[in-house]
Amino acid sequence: MKKNIFLLSSFLTLLCACSSDDTKESFAQIDEFYIISPSYEYADTETRTDLSDDGENSIIFSWDSNEKIGVFPVSPMTNSQVSQVFANTTGGVLSKVSFDGVGWALKAGNTYAAYYPWQDLYSSTRYNAVPYDYTGQVQDGNASLAHIGESYDYMYAYETVPSNGVATLAFNHLGAIIRVKLYMPAGTVPTSVTFANAANEQVFNVKGNFNASNGELTATETASSITLTTKNIATTEDNTLVVVYMSVLPCTTGVMTVTVQTEGGETLSGFLSSKTLVAGKAYRWVTTVS
Repeated sequence: MKKNIFLLSSFLTLLCACSSDDTKESFAQIDEFYIISPSYEYADTETRTDLSDDGENSIIFSWDSNEKIGVFPVSPMTNSQVSQVFANTTGGVLSKVSFDGVGWALKAGNTYAAYYPWQDLYSSTRYNAVPYDYTGQVQDGNASLAHIGESYDYMYAYETVPSNGVATLAFNHLGAIIRVKLYMPAGTVPTSVTFANAANEQVFNVKGNFNASNGELTATETASSITLTTKNIATTEDNTLVVVYMSVLPCTTGVMTVTVQTEGGETLSGFLSSKTLVAGKAYRWVTTVS
């Protein structure tokens, strides 16, 4: 899983796998590759005093050494995916990663598509139909981003290997991040937060498939609201600040109602302004619920 350090990695440098139809002798063996990790920049303007997180304008995650991505050969042949595990990762923005896959290598002129997080897909699934599911997000702790890094930071990349065999797969985020600051009454313990389009329009794309070569989406389920389950958050005084994060696909939210359910059975509500969300960006709201 990706650690909860504020910024989501957007770029990876990868050495891809070959098709099972090729022989190992057809390839030049590669022993290491690099990860480049720029940020999810906040897209909206805000006064300097409200730039919290780590005091910067972006959200950052680091990679654990057991991270895994899926890789599909695309051209001149297609085949089932293989996975690449990051091991012995070192460095910061530019990280060197050991490459220890037996028989893994690159072939100049071949094209590959990759995605994150890796899924144990059926062999018939192709790079142009990788499943996504943004439902069921659970935030454990106030202002925690761990749930996004673990399961909801869908990314994709596409690369034709150059003649020198050094491929750089520039990963793109499929979704955006929303951050909402909720000022809440004392003694309330939120158990869920629901964001709903006030006009009941189906603005949220929550399930479907994406093409790992270009990020094109095919929705199978849309909704007028999205719900975040919350755990281990409590308020001790009036106007206690609760910060919640969700990963969502690009959309124009429209004016939204925000509804907080509490452990004591209370329902608290407020309103959020409309924003147009773009992939790879982060957005902020602040409101008081009562």
